[in-house]
Amino acid sequence: MQNSDVTREGPLSFCQELLLFNEIFTGYPPTVSRVTHIDGPLDIDAFRRAADSTIAGHEPLRTTWTWRQGEPVAQVKSANSLPPSTTVTELAADSHGILEGLVGAIPTLLAAARPPHMRHWVFRRSDNDHIWIFATHHMAADAISLKLYAETFRASYVRPLSDSPKQTTSIEYAQTLRTWLDSSDAQAELNWWLCKLEEVPRVAIPVRPPVEQSNVSLERQELRLPSVLRNAVVQTARSNRAPLAALFLAAYAQVASNRRAFPCVITNVPGRSLPGAASTSGACYNSVPLVLSSDVSDSTAISAAANTLFDALDHQNVPAPLISLGAVRRGGLALPDLIPVTFNVIDHPLKDFGLSRCRLWDVDLTTLGSTTLGYSGPTVLRFGEAPSKPTMDWTVCMLRESVVVTLEYSPCYADRNDVTVLLASYESALRSICRLRDDATDDRGTPSLIADWSVSRE
Repeated sequence: MQNSDVTREGPLSFCQELLLFNEIFTGYPPTVSRVTHIDGPLDIDAFRRAADSTIAGHEPLRTTWTWRQGEPVAQVKSANSLPPSTTVTELAADSHGILEGLVGAIPTLLAAARPPHMRHWVFRRSDNDHIWIFATHHMAADAISLKLYAETFRASYVRPLSDSPKQTTSIEYAQTLRTWLDSSDAQAELNWWLCKLEEVPRVAIPVRPPVEQSNVSLERQELRLPSVLRNAVVQTARSNRAPLAALFLAAYAQVASNRRAFPCVITNVPGRSLPGAASTSGACYNSVPLVLSSDVSDSTAISAAANTLFDALDHQNVPAPLISLGAVRRGGLALPDLIPVTFNVIDHPLKDFGLSRCRLWDVDLTTLGSTTLGYSGPTVLRFGEAPSKPTMDWTVCMLRESVVVTLEYSPCYADRNDVTVLLASYESALRSICRLRDDATDDRGTPSLIADWSVSRE
């Protein structure tokens, strides 16, 4: 370690290695970003303190990931050596274009070799009115990591921490994973996945091809579902003793089958069942294939999807690239070529950050106002050449009083009008599974509310 700012170094998790390779190969750092509206008396000094404490307490947020002698290496830097993570600016009334430009530029502002890997841009419109742009590098954060980071942020926002924040790292767990891979258990898991893949034909995205060429390489459409449907999903999951994800996956299986597409997706799982998981942050999740059941009734669709999920969780530690390599060596296709559809169910990444006495709202970037129920899009994410192959990424985000279904795809391979129809079909399938009428809605909800911390519990 020649750099005096580096406190220690070690290996990357397999997930981090894959993300690093993708960043180098594509030139686009993988990021998690959100634009939100903070409604309430935001304490800027406390916000800065909370952001700094979070970075100081969690090594992946202050790690440089790079290559040395042909091998990836994680180098943890001291918190004092890093530039500030929070920028606060006054926001003029005509600044919509500035925010849109900043959101579009986020991939260029984050990089694997340039910590800190969690950044905040806070734009003040008045004492009780701020826009918060949040971004983190995906190598430093997955769903479990964000909950750990939020715990530190929330505690430090209320008051300076008297003790050092809970320390987390990814290096030790990366070493544990490598040791485990030499075990017979790892070989058994790999064989289990390879047998599963033998029954999977090449999967097509469940949408028809476009009727005209496009210079857009990536775009997004969204559907915000009402609170009455969100509540029905929660109640149906409870009554069936199934995870929420099982309902959303079951609805996808029905829609895909109706469109004569094989119902199989890639989904993220925690990837943390080995010793040391409790003190692990950073991207340690795994991505695994789920072969969903088709031609099943609403009454059995949920249990079938739940069983598929539970099976995957029991075999979640073999890294996806190794499964993919094993499939190729057996004469099959690599996972991304075999299954071009991803499907993930998430919570909003900022819902647990806890800005005391404030409320957090989702934002329509074009108006800087609240989002509304129903369909929106398409929104252009990237211009340029067509990707080398079709892909479709589904994300279902649970908000406090709504559900947001997001589809990202390339219009070079997918007809955007048919994507709109696909989203409508998905809502109908979800309503059917929950036994909720198509005309059942609820205008009383606040679909853009992410979290309400206005009543302090401290």
